[in-house]
Amino acid sequence: MHTVVDVPRAWGQPLASAQMKSQPEDFIVRESLDFDLDDQGEHWFLRIRKCDLNTHDVVERLQREFNCSSADVGFSGLKDKVALTDQWFSVRSPLTLAQTTIRTQRDDQSVNPGEFVVLDHRRHTRKLRRGAHNLNHFIITLRNVNGIEDACAQEKIEERLTTISRHGFVNYFGPQRFGVDQRNLHKAERYFANPKRKISRVQRGLLISAARSALFNQVCARRVVQSTWNVPMPGEPLVLDGTHSYFINEEHNENTLARCQSLDVHPSGPMWGHGQPVSKGECEHFENAVLGEFETYTTGLEKAGLKQQRRPLRARVNQLNWQWEKPDTLRLDFNLLKGAYATSFLSEIVLY
Repeated sequence: MHTVVDVPRAWGQPLASAQMKSQPEDFIVRESLDFDLDDQGEHWFLRIRKCDLNTHDVVERLQREFNCSSADVGFSGLKDKVALTDQWFSVRSPLTLAQTTIRTQRDDQSVNPGEFVVLDHRRHTRKLRRGAHNLNHFIITLRNVNGIEDACAQEKIEERLTTISRHGFVNYFGPQRFGVDQRNLHKAERYFANPKRKISRVQRGLLISAARSALFNQVCARRVVQSTWNVPMPGEPLVLDGTHSYFINEEHNENTLARCQSLDVHPSGPMWGHGQPVSKGECEHFENAVLGEFETYTTGLEKAGLKQQRRPLRARVNQLNWQWEKPDTLRLDFNLLKGAYATSFLSEIVLY
């Protein structure tokens, strides 16, 4: 299976090497919710700024502070540890922030590594569910940018950024999905071999997600090799941009191809589970041939109870801007819809 390091790139080999996350402030992520808060109900919604902490670190701290269970705490998406991130959490509790030791601060202030603060807090009637945000805003600083084949790679990097801005990038799951040295995949294999072994709900979710994501990446990589990651196949479910809706591409036609070229719809890959595959015809045969090599994963996911779903093979970069702060320091500012990985975007440009 392809590792997350050696997956084929769509736009050619990386143009430079660079240092990413030399400090948490070099990787800033700001999460935006997909709905308005009603200022009522039993759930506190907390917009939290964290530094050098992962999402589950914050969940555990909130449990202790509000004296509640993990089921009472909600979050929409997992965020990087070595980063400065703003993300929403919900806590079902009658307590107020004043009854905890959690610190609040203004939005324009930073936070020390290993700590988090609350930037905003409001009531809402429902718990925050996974995937409830609509986009992530990234501000990423790449340092020590050195051209691999060209000592002065700035122009080529800017050309590739322009290309990706117009045509998108391969929507691989990023390396953080699989853990250090892909340990989550090795653990998933052991879990599938003995699914009755007791592990925590959180750990089970991480392992299942890792295995499912690896299968998607494998199909995605094969499509990149064939140069069809951005071209619809017969029988392929085409996902409407920014939605979970899709329709089956029954046959080649100019209208469908034009919609795909304009990024209105995207080719898709399987998020594996039980039941009949969503893809049909040529696309179904292709995916079955690829995933037939990984029966341990497909069978394990089916027994885990997950349903067949689809994920776009391509992601769009929105409002992409860049600036060379120094000859070897590149600052990128852009938005990605939920589920897309900034690390997959960056891997099309630099080795980090």
